[in-house]
Amino acid sequence: MMPMELTDDFLRFKVYHRSQQQGFPLDDARRERIEYELGVIKEMGFCSYFLIVADLCDFMRRENIMFNVRGSGCGSTCVWRLGISHKWLDPIRFRLPFERFLNPHRVSNPDLDIDIQDDKRHLVTQYTTEKYGADRVSRIITFGTLGARAAIQDTARALNMPGYQDVASTISRAIPLGQGVRLSDCLKTNPFLAEQQQAHPLLFDRAQRVEGFARHASIHAAGVIIAPEPMHHFLPLYFRGDPDGRSPEDNVPTSQWDMYDVEARGLLKMDYLGQKPLRVIKNTVDMINILRVKQGLEPNFSIDNIPQDDQKTWDMLSRGELVGVFQLSKEFIHKFARRMKLHEVKDIMQLAVLVSIIRPGMMDAGTTEVYLRRAEGGEMATPLHPLVEQTLRSTYGLMVFQEDCMLVAQDMAGFSMAEADELRRGIGKKKRRSLTRCGPSLLRALWSVGPPKKMLAMCGSKWRPLLAMASTAHTPPRMRWWRTGPLT
Repeated sequence: MMPMELTDDFLRFKVYHRSQQQGFPLDDARRERIEYELGVIKEMGFCSYFLIVADLCDFMRRENIMFNVRGSGCGSTCVWRLGISHKWLDPIRFRLPFERFLNPHRVSNPDLDIDIQDDKRHLVTQYTTEKYGADRVSRIITFGTLGARAAIQDTARALNMPGYQDVASTISRAIPLGQGVRLSDCLKTNPFLAEQQQAHPLLFDRAQRVEGFARHASIHAAGVIIAPEPMHHFLPLYFRGDPDGRSPEDNVPTSQWDMYDVEARGLLKMDYLGQKPLRVIKNTVDMINILRVKQGLEPNFSIDNIPQDDQKTWDMLSRGELVGVFQLSKEFIHKFARRMKLHEVKDIMQLAVLVSIIRPGMMDAGTTEVYLRRAEGGEMATPLHPLVEQTLRSTYGLMVFQEDCMLVAQDMAGFSMAEADELRRGIGKKKRRSLTRCGPSLLRALWSVGPPKKMLAMCGSKWRPLLAMASTAHTPPRMRWWRTGPLT
């Protein structure tokens, strides 16, 4: 790999050179944003990461592999200009904050999720190994653990109980399926299991002891690690070593640490996510081009060239014809799409809104129904506050995205985007420490535009943890100043 000082300069060259190659003029706002991002990327030492991802995307284009990059990284103008994210996904146009991806105040590794057509993902992994060296690339181990059912079955087998198969099968069928199911909880709510515990105390005692233990090791479906030196310099490796070689992954070097320990070690982790919908899209594009050749036309059809205002596409979406559409296939979502009148607005952001409002938190808070009523015209879009009227105009005055929390904190409280990102993380992950750091500043600023409790209530479900902070009697004294006025 390049020395650090060379990667910094080469990344800058790649960003500007690709913009020039594509004939994309950079105005002052975008040039300023690029310079800011390059400074943060260089300061945090992630130039190599961006170059590696850009190289992988270039490889997939050359090999005609369908891929997509999503997540907070799409808020980076550098990611956009490097050709990693889609060509129309301009972060400035869509007001996507860079700080949600890389925050100079929050030390964390960048994470770009790369969706790849599932039947070609192995080619990308193979290219990575050949490009950077087989001794510097490895997969990531995962551990399958003993759930409640498996703990009963394996313990019965280990104890060699008489008729253990029938006993274990009877007991395990009474245990609910699903993650997070614990034997101790089942024994409190299921009388049959309580009776079985009395009949087989040793079985239940040993099963509860081993419940949650690692049962077997396997390979993470998407994770790939790239190291600047031979991998064994950084972590212990694991080889499955099947002598028959029945699977191509039998002798793939794999970390003995899971993904969390790998990230804590500071190693570069890539996620290659195989997606069947991308394979379907790619096959459809290929079939269309075959038909075009038969008709004497150029085989130049590409989904990238479909205009965003294509009327037939928007009419189809407005009719709720979403079967097979990624994340939008469920029946209740089809009803929402019909109510949103997508064919009238023809705004790609409204599709992003549709993906957001179907999440459980939004639906439980009632925000989904309010948004749909406003989209139908049955309810007036009342602005949250004049200071954020422009920010929330496209979402009918509601905070729909996590980025909205950041922009509202910036507009109403004067937060920097780095501070707003810490607030967003505190709200989204219910991190009390982050809220304790950001909360007083936000509440103090909100006092100047209205009572904080009222303002937070108006902000909706996204700020519910802060609303609790502003109203609970158990809040520390320094957080209760809003009851009597700003602290001096």
